[in-house]
Amino acid sequence: MNLGKMITTQEEHDKLEPNHLLSIEIVEIYRELLKPDNNALRSFLDAGAVEILLHIDKMEEHRRALDTTKVKPTVTYYDDEETEEKDKLLKLLQEGNVQQFNEIRAKSDNVVQLRFLSEAHLADTNLGAVNLSGANLRGADLSYANFRGAKLLDANLANANLRGAKLLDANLANANLRGAFLTRANLSNTDLSNTDFSSSIILGCEEYDNALISENTNFDNAIVDRKELLKYLNDKNAANVLSPIQHKNELDEKLKERGYSEEEIMRLLPHSSLPQ
Repeated sequence: MNLGKMITTQEEHDKLEPNHLLSIEIVEIYRELLKPDNNALRSFLDAGAVEILLHIDKMEEHRRALDTTKVKPTVTYYDDEETEEKDKLLKLLQEGNVQQFNEIRAKSDNVVQLRFLSEAHLADTNLGAVNLSGANLRGADLSYANFRGAKLLDANLANANLRGAKLLDANLANANLRGAFLTRANLSNTDLSNTDFSSSIILGCEEYDNALISENTNFDNAIVDRKELLKYLNDKNAANVLSPIQHKNELDEKLKERGYSEEEIMRLLPHSSLPQ
């Protein structure tokens, strides 16, 4: 590709004929364009951008011009804005219509960022095999929901209520479960590699056979009452597993230290099989 004479200094810039004067900003643009690894910008020049650049006075305008040439995937964001599509997707989940929901997510060239599910009410729903990877379910009520075989990779489940949830055979790799409630959740055959359980509450969890735990599965400051589960986590080299809690009085104190009210503690304690 012939770019003509290289302009690298102010002196060379000053020697140009008046009708070919380039501003300092344009000089900087060319320097950026000619970086060895900047193939995308070279393609922009091949498309006839030289004449365009001669009429651009500011780098900011240049960058906007470059942005218009980039091929971007179609991204649909469903966040705070009320849209028919958002309402439709939420309704499909609440009705357990997993097949249609997954079909919408799998649309060609359409990346659906499920950011609107924060604090969604999906308790007691049948969501087996649902694809909620990357979804924002922060603070959502997912109690007693069936997530068997679900895809929840990279999902944000921080502070979510997963009490009694069936997560067997689900994939929660790299998911964020910080501060989540997993009392009596079923974790059998669940992929929990690199999952963050920091500050979560895991009480009465008896089903965890073959749960996939990695060294980066993090239980920092998590409250886990069952000694058997703690042993399983330690055997799998999970990170930051705390010492076993001996009795409910100790559990009561730990929950108080976390700032839980007496009412909340009274709701949690019955889920633990610890002796008084």
